[in-house]
Amino acid sequence: MNALAEPPVAAHAGQVGLPLDLPVRYDGQRITHLSASSVTAFIACPDAWRRRYLLGERTQPDGVMVLGRAVDEALTLLHTDQMAGVAMSADQCLDAYRDAWNTEIESEADRLGINWSDELPENRAFDMGLRMVQVALRELVPRLGTATSVQRRFERRLHPDATWTLIGYPDLETVREQTCWTLEDGTVLEQDTGEEMPTIGVPWDDAPAGYRIATYKGPLDDVLVSRIAGLHLLDELDADRIAERLACELADALPGSKPGPRRTQVRHVVDPPPSKRPDMVPVPVWEFTGRREVVQVAGVADYKMKGKRVTQARADTDVQAGLYLADWALSGRGPADFRFAQVIRDEERPTHAITRTKRNNAQLRAALLRVCSVATQIDAMYRALGPDRPWGFAAPDHWKCRMCDYAPTCPIGSTR
Repeated sequence: MNALAEPPVAAHAGQVGLPLDLPVRYDGQRITHLSASSVTAFIACPDAWRRRYLLGERTQPDGVMVLGRAVDEALTLLHTDQMAGVAMSADQCLDAYRDAWNTEIESEADRLGINWSDELPENRAFDMGLRMVQVALRELVPRLGTATSVQRRFERRLHPDATWTLIGYPDLETVREQTCWTLEDGTVLEQDTGEEMPTIGVPWDDAPAGYRIATYKGPLDDVLVSRIAGLHLLDELDADRIAERLACELADALPGSKPGPRRTQVRHVVDPPPSKRPDMVPVPVWEFTGRREVVQVAGVADYKMKGKRVTQARADTDVQAGLYLADWALSGRGPADFRFAQVIRDEERPTHAITRTKRNNAQLRAALLRVCSVATQIDAMYRALGPDRPWGFAAPDHWKCRMCDYAPTCPIGSTR
């Protein structure tokens, strides 16, 4: 039996409680499912959850939300076509974005309209979305691998007698190539396509001189350049990176650089003073092992159009990642990872990042039990307070409270 099978989850659920029914909504219908987004919303602010999911209070989307949905729709169509054997060009994907944008605008016009801001008016939001699609096509799509499903719906009943389920719609499930480096102690370091070479921290005195140079970030005055040894220690380093850190004298001497007025025949770089040396120097893994294997790995990917990068700490505790990987494990499909494929918003120059995370069986079970816990709290608050009294609020320093659309009419948010 799968170590994460649903009966054991149901058994563990007794520790946190599990209501068989969820409350009745504003329209008289009982809530029949929870999702990663609704669970995250409840954890952030129970009262905002009450107003949205129980009372059905909708708020105007802003330009960022419209932009994100249009970009996501274009990329979804791209991967759907790829699965069908149709190669969508970059221009066609941009056209798909324009169509999705227009659909969003028309759809929201028939509802509450869109809350455009002075900082991001409609025309600038549209142009930013175009640039974000281009970044995704150039930097993310080639690294995500081959899609095996797009927006696949899953549904899990965490107790056989429950009238509600957990649902989700992973953006992508993929297969990709990954390079695995095995060290002498059996440790395996993974390197995806497009990722930098894995490194190992080495004490300063034990690290090759070339890597000590790349690590040191002090001013030029602390790096004494003389004509002694050969350049071979520098050959494997990133010339641009070194040039930024050691200024023009070292940059002029690197292969491919243009001669400058301060060109120096660099042969040796003297170490900086001990007080300015880092304790550990990152050294590429290929300096330690030649055991390298290219393997096929499976995983889940989710596009994010955010203003900030998803940190590793957040990825490792993210509700969505945990629940989507739990569904994968319950399907019996073997190990997988979750990747946040991100385009970070910027009007002039959007950037990109991929943050990868995994879960072990205990963490996957905990993710499912968190859903049970949230369901129990929803049931308890409904019984104690009903649908019309506040259920409790986000912490004062939580971003949700600072940016919540319900703040103007919230007993707490309206005072902040």
